[in-house]
Amino acid sequence: MNKVVAWVRAELVEQAGFPTDVATKGAELACFWRGRFHLAGSATAVTVARATPRLPGGRSWWHRDGLRFRQWAVERHHWPDEAWDAIGELLAQPAPDAFDINWPAHKVFRVVEVPPGARVGDTFVLGDGMGNRVRLIVVERNGQIGIARHEDLGHPLNDLYDQSLREARDLFGTQPEAAT
Repeated sequence: MNKVVAWVRAELVEQAGFPTDVATKGAELACFWRGRFHLAGSATAVTVARATPRLPGGRSWWHRDGLRFRQWAVERHHWPDEAWDAIGELLAQPAPDAFDINWPAHKVFRVVEVPPGARVGDTFVLGDGMGNRVRLIVVERNGQIGIARHEDLGHPLNDLYDQSLREARDLFGTQPEAAT
């Protein structure tokens, strides 16, 4: 565990430019939740640190638009998740936030509005307000026009997260099934 906390702290300092004291507290809060080690929180903190080069202004983003997340790093356990959402929205394809990626197909068909002038086969993109995007398609079912999920476009930080989670698991020394 100590290796993972040290790794998270180092990434926050080196990648995002956090002051050492903020990075230390931020790593501790990200790595532990309710007295238990939290591997996914560790990977998320490293992911948002490694996203820094993708941000407008790079490290300076954490001193302007992202300042609240840097401040929360010393106060809140879920600060990396909140930063993940904000950074995801910033980096994702612009899209209205009108979709929940957890909705089942029947709810998507019933709830998501067909865009004005859209015809069967037309596609469009919606977001969830947390950086996730999905391409939807206008379909006809039993004589009714509605919407269906066409393609999950994912989150702009998924590549960084997957790598960070693999590294965290290696440092922690667990099998993937046991460390989430």
